[in-house]
Amino acid sequence: MESEASEDHSQIDDQGAEAAFGSPFAYCVALHRLLDGGLTDLSLPAQRLYLQLVRETVGRGVNQVTIGMAQLRRLTGMPNSTLVRAFRLLQSKELVTVLDPGAPGKASTYQVELRRAAPPHRGQVVPSIETVLVSLTEEDRRDLLAMYRHLPVSERQAFEQAALQDFHSLGLQPDQPLLRQAVLYRLFAERFGRARRQRYPQLR
Repeated sequence: MESEASEDHSQIDDQGAEAAFGSPFAYCVALHRLLDGGLTDLSLPAQRLYLQLVRETVGRGVNQVTIGMAQLRRLTGMPNSTLVRAFRLLQSKELVTVLDPGAPGKASTYQVELRRAAPPHRGQVVPSIETVLVSLTEEDRRDLLAMYRHLPVSERQAFEQAALQDFHSLGLQPDQPLLRQAVLYRLFAERFGRARRQRYPQLR
């Protein structure tokens, strides 16, 4: 006979979260609760990154980890831009905090919170940088690249600094190809004609 109030297997209470740091069994229980619905408000890449960070922290008895993008790419199989989106979402949910943003050649340090995720968000999914650029018609992509190439040096530097600030706020150090993609994305959003942007309702 079923009980009147069934247990929510996606919840991790304070006691369970604390125990997970020192008990392999409690850690396993916490992972099962996350997989049973505790991460439903996250995108699949964010779930993959979060579980990896939980393994690198809680699974080793600590709540923070120093790790670089190259290692995260290898462990998760995801490219830089996907990791950037995943980090942004995890930070917005207060599941990951940047303790040290790192620097070129120096890994970043993150603090990971083990807790129940917020209720599922039903809003629009923000497309990745690659999705935006690949979705453009050949003509629009050519014109966007021409716009990028003809930017005055001062304007290009301003776009790059704005993009770098976004990356650094996530504790990330982008390589040059990823930074260029971020600038192209900003150009599309800020400088492309309104009528041409309206061709891509899925990107708004």
